[in-house]
Amino acid sequence: MARSSGRKRSVSEAYRLRDTPERLASILSNGMTVIVQHHDAAPVVAVRGYIVAGSAFEGRLAGSGLTHLLEHVVTGGATRRRDEAAIMALGDSIGGLNNAYTSVDHMCYHVTAESRHLAEALELVADWIVRPTLSRQVFEREMGVVRREWESDRDDPQTLLDELLYETVYRKHPLGHPVIGRAESLERLSYEDVVEYHRRTHVPSGCVLVIAGQVDIEAGLKAAVQAFDGFEGPAARTPPLPDPPPIHSPVCAKRQVKTDSASMVLAWLTVREGAPDDVPLDLLASLMTEGDSARLVSDLRWNSGIVFDIAGTHESFWHSPGTIRFSAQLKPEKLDEVEARIIAALEELPRRPITDHELERIRRQNVIAVETGRLTAESHAAQIGLDYLATANPDYSDAYLAAVRAASPEDICRAAQVHASAQARALVAVTPQRRARSRARTGGAGAAPACTRFVLENGLRCIVRPVPRAAFVAVSATFMGGVRDETDETSGLFNLLAEVMPRGTARFSAETIAAEFERRGSGLRTGSGPDTLGLEFMALAGDFGPLLEIMADVIVSPGLAPEQLEIIRPSVLDAISRIDEDWHAEMGRLARRCYFVRSPYRHTTLGTAESVARLKAADLRAAHDAFIHAGGVVSIAGAVEPDGVRQLLAESFGGLASPRLPQRAAATEPVGDAPPAEDRLFVKTVADDRHTAAIFVGYPGCSLVDTEARAPLAVFGTLLAGYALSGGRLFAALRGGQKNMVYEVSGAHFAGLMPGFFAVTAACEPQCVSDVHAIILREVRELLDGRVGDDELERARNMVLMAELEQLQTVSDFARRDAFDEICGLGIGDAEAFLDEVRRADRTHIIDTARRFLTHATTVIITPDPQELHLGIEPRAVDF
Repeated sequence: MARSSGRKRSVSEAYRLRDTPERLASILSNGMTVIVQHHDAAPVVAVRGYIVAGSAFEGRLAGSGLTHLLEHVVTGGATRRRDEAAIMALGDSIGGLNNAYTSVDHMCYHVTAESRHLAEALELVADWIVRPTLSRQVFEREMGVVRREWESDRDDPQTLLDELLYETVYRKHPLGHPVIGRAESLERLSYEDVVEYHRRTHVPSGCVLVIAGQVDIEAGLKAAVQAFDGFEGPAARTPPLPDPPPIHSPVCAKRQVKTDSASMVLAWLTVREGAPDDVPLDLLASLMTEGDSARLVSDLRWNSGIVFDIAGTHESFWHSPGTIRFSAQLKPEKLDEVEARIIAALEELPRRPITDHELERIRRQNVIAVETGRLTAESHAAQIGLDYLATANPDYSDAYLAAVRAASPEDICRAAQVHASAQARALVAVTPQRRARSRARTGGAGAAPACTRFVLENGLRCIVRPVPRAAFVAVSATFMGGVRDETDETSGLFNLLAEVMPRGTARFSAETIAAEFERRGSGLRTGSGPDTLGLEFMALAGDFGPLLEIMADVIVSPGLAPEQLEIIRPSVLDAISRIDEDWHAEMGRLARRCYFVRSPYRHTTLGTAESVARLKAADLRAAHDAFIHAGGVVSIAGAVEPDGVRQLLAESFGGLASPRLPQRAAATEPVGDAPPAEDRLFVKTVADDRHTAAIFVGYPGCSLVDTEARAPLAVFGTLLAGYALSGGRLFAALRGGQKNMVYEVSGAHFAGLMPGFFAVTAACEPQCVSDVHAIILREVRELLDGRVGDDELERARNMVLMAELEQLQTVSDFARRDAFDEICGLGIGDAEAFLDEVRRADRTHIIDTARRFLTHATTVIITPDPQELHLGIEPRAVDF
């Protein structure tokens, strides 16, 4: 729909706000702002178009979710240059990493692509912002999609907690409404409301375009001017918002939901972004909850064990006062005690001064949070764009860093006293409903820096990848040992081992380990997966040596004390109890249990409540001795030189024994599953007040090390359902055009060193399950018949290539990938090798490989209404 009649004015640059070799910021003749940042991490460019619009600025339609609905209508429909199919084809052809989101105060349309596709990325964003057709048909379709999205959110305890928080703290204020809106207000929105809102908000003076990546900044500005030529409209109008009513006495709101533990948030109203107390409040949140040595984490989780998890944040807005808040996962009966302990910790600040070590830690953590936001093109573009929206200063983060370094303990203490008094607090919580025990009724990656590989005398394999100009160093240590090496009795063993390892060594206490990392703004992360166990950290180059020494001690000589296991165990059991609160996690668990019969991959990383409750410290010690000393890989990437770190690695890991094979009994050697001999259907019936049904359709898949099949199957899966993001034929068949049969549909492939599965998952209304299932099977059959064009095939290849390239930008990406590929026997060049396999995969190879694997389907359905199923297969009921 045209903005105005008559001749469009050409757009040109009016003046510059910033002009440096790495960044320029320009105001165009139409009032639009363009910021271009050179970012050299990878041959990638990120384009982000911001619009000043959001749920806080919906005026008389506040609470309707108007902005969120508009986002759906814009990105789900055609433009004046392209129909929906052509828009999807354009996005897929440059990698498929394109999307949009809505917040309380802005909308963002974003595309990430290879640098050579900058013009196409800009064209796609400009099409959305400037040229959407906003058809009534698309409005009606997307209204249905949003309505079902809202209904699905009613099943998510975290969403309900967030909504309760904002409506309690921001009473009689636009921020008290959820971004998605409220059902009754959403239903009152008209097509004309959406069209008028777009006319008022999508105007040049309310638009900020950010480009970041491996591009020439002058060429980037020129391309932006060309893409948005003819963009005009009325001046943006963003009315000032009143302050919310102050909280003079404690307020409390609780809601019972279907959950197995309680979640709480304790919050206070604070200041606007950029106010004098903004930074001290950020530092206060870090002091209390960022890292294991933080005051509330140490007290409430590690010392007293009265919470399963605790976190904190200070969120500030440019238009309204923000909040400082502390959230915890806990048993319902501990709510009052935890609230009192948080308040007491804040009140004792004047009597318990912030130490020099604490001040160094929280400053580093906040500095590094900003610096890590500059590691990828996409995150750097987001940082610049949000800075400018909030302050009209593209360099605001630099000023923020200076304020962090200047903040004193007295500033933090005063901010706490002023803004976090006991009387001005708001407590919200969701608690378990009383219910029966069971809820069921029945460019290429060739741009990556070169690296050096060497082996220490004890057999530890080491990889060093220098990254010029990097400010950080990342270290990743990977060892065999994961779900593949667990049984029904030991399920969850390696996750527990990874959790307990940093909880003390012979040389360092758990508190010292946490404090040493956190005062340098870093953290030691541990975890396990299908086949491996790993530890990693990233730090500023000058801090990496001392932290490597501590990491090595955690690996070589962990204490694995029984009392530390008992501190960790309740949190893991709580996480297991909450898996089924989210349909994605519930289906992930259920699909593996149903698909795999003998394979250890039938277990989840967390394990089962029964097995985790049985495991003892001696089991962890046996696993550590058998697997960590079986040999591993330490990979370092960043501002280092191989010769400079070889001796450091030898000294740090000298205590690691020479490699030996893991001590497995023959009876416990992992055994995989043969491909199913027939189609299978499993159905889990859930409570009838669930709004969403979930579908899994899985076929035999390959292993990670099957270099003949992995690339063809990746391309086939992309043709079917997209790669990193939803797409492909199933998105078009189930969500595209006038179809709104599903809330979402995507690939759900699983692979390890043993074969996994090739799968699709979808969520929809219960009455749609049979139709959605039939369409999934139909699209699979059509692709197996070879009905795919050259253009479609090329788009799928590009989506895989772009998604893989986007995951290799930071030093952490490189260190993690190098260590994993080496331990799996793929070699440190496997990232590049995989991309070459994708480029070489032709139609015949792709279809032949898919025909070999996609034989019989395993379908798993979670539904409140099994009577609606008509799939032509005898179902097997499941109750786990």
